[in-house]
Amino acid sequence: MTQQLDNFAAAIKPHQEFYGLFDENSQEWVIVDATNNDDCDALPLWSTKEFASTQLTGEWKDFVVQAISIDDWLEFWMDDLQDSAIVIGVNWGVNDNLLEVSLTDFTHSVMQAEDIG
Repeated sequence: MTQQLDNFAAAIKPHQEFYGLFDENSQEWVIVDATNNDDCDALPLWSTKEFASTQLTGEWKDFVVQAISIDDWLEFWMDDLQDSAIVIGVNWGVNDNLLEVSLTDFTHSVMQAEDIG
């Protein structure tokens, strides 16, 4: 696992959530072409609301930052995305980062941050 993914997990652990960009009109999340794989789409997600908010420009200016709880990710999202050709963009655009990881690697990282207590 990369250091960036470890940092993401550490950042989401205290609040048990991370963030995506959501279009309230179409009821859809930002999903883009993956940068490293022509056969995949990418779902960009951010560890903080502030990181996600910095992306609300250009074609994404009308989106809103929406929290995704770790529980919801593990209960709903992971299963819904499992059969999709999708990778996760981890903290995309922060410090010019374009890290993409597999759904499995991302979910493993999220599970490490889960507060089971």
